[in-house]
Amino acid sequence: MKTIPEERMKEICSEIDGSYGLYVSLPDEGEVFQLNSHTRLNAASTIKIPIMALLLKDFEKGRLDPEQRGKLNEENRVRGSGVLKVLSHSFELSLYDYAILMMVVSDNSATNHIIDALGIDRVNRFCKENGWNDTHLSSKLFCEKPLLPDGTKDFDYSSAADLGNMMETILREEMVSKEASRTMLQIMATQQVGKFDLSLPVKKHTDPSLPLPPIPEGYVYVANKGGTILNKLLHDAAIILLPNGRRAVITLMTATPDNKKTLEIFKRLSRTLYESLI
Repeated sequence: MKTIPEERMKEICSEIDGSYGLYVSLPDEGEVFQLNSHTRLNAASTIKIPIMALLLKDFEKGRLDPEQRGKLNEENRVRGSGVLKVLSHSFELSLYDYAILMMVVSDNSATNHIIDALGIDRVNRFCKENGWNDTHLSSKLFCEKPLLPDGTKDFDYSSAADLGNMMETILREEMVSKEASRTMLQIMATQQVGKFDLSLPVKKHTDPSLPLPPIPEGYVYVANKGGTILNKLLHDAAIILLPNGRRAVITLMTATPDNKKTLEIFKRLSRTLYESLI
């Protein structure tokens, strides 16, 4: 008997006014449910997931030093989410601190600093090596996009299936390594701008440097990373951990004209999945 409430999820997604892709899985139980999961949409801030994974790989291999401190170049100070854009121009942070800001408050300026350290081509090779063929980084965030051979502008994209696989890889502790996977889980469990978590009894993790404590009865941990472009795009990729030991992955990418209405879809989907697991 299947656990994922597929018919109910189909009903909820039928209310989405625009393009979307949904991927839901219970990795420990071998269940997967997908709707339009390979539809490529502008990735927005979900592109920060593979960027973070490659950064942790470079830390482990010694290519980059997590304690290396540096100032934010002015060209990397961009609009959108985050706090660095409004700070003074004299601060210095470690690469690890830039990474925390990138994931926890989705800081775009911190992300550009990290992209400079990694290289765009290396991020894209890393995605291909991991089989995320629907995922692509075109440039630094809020910077001029390169032109494609047909004269159109390139863009960052991903799919619900790719994001779902990334989350599953973290759960299997195969994202770069066991230690890197645990680090990503800990960091994403502290993020502050989620969507799927808004309708759940979430216990927030408060220190990304520490392992997740046991889950209190009646609560869940949600480790996620979303993306938003006002009244254009709304995404989230999440791992849900329950105190009964069950674990779920849910990712939804949407391109719709009303973020407020679409946000209710995210909340209803995650609540429906949660209630099927308790």
